[in-house]
Amino acid sequence: MPLAISAAPSSGAATPDPPVTAGLQLWYEANTTDGSNGQPVTAWPDKSGLGRTLSALDPSQAATMRRNAINGRAALEFNGTSSLLKTYNSTFTIGQPDTLYFSSSHPVTACRSALLSAPLYTRISATSE
Repeated sequence: MPLAISAAPSSGAATPDPPVTAGLQLWYEANTTDGSNGQPVTAWPDKSGLGRTLSALDPSQAATMRRNAINGRAALEFNGTSSLLKTYNSTFTIGQPDTLYFSSSHPVTACRSALLSAPLYTRISATSE
């Protein structure tokens, strides 16, 4: 079951769909999320249609909106210490195998545990454009 975190040009251009759209279980896109540059983001809506919004337990855990952050695309910045968005209002299990698409300004292997809460034996690979 595929998962997607996507970015789109912040210029208002059409948002490209992730490489896989059938059966998406989660889909988070910074560009269509409300918030001005530098403002806290306490909720990140799920575009999969399943209502699995990521949210902060309290405002101190908000991520920060960064417009034009990555090649002119919006991104959410997590500070590495207290920023945390989770699906507090939704409990679910995603069957295996699954596929995850996301972009990061850090090597995937360096952030896999923090970003994905993935066990060390989880195989994560990425490609860059």
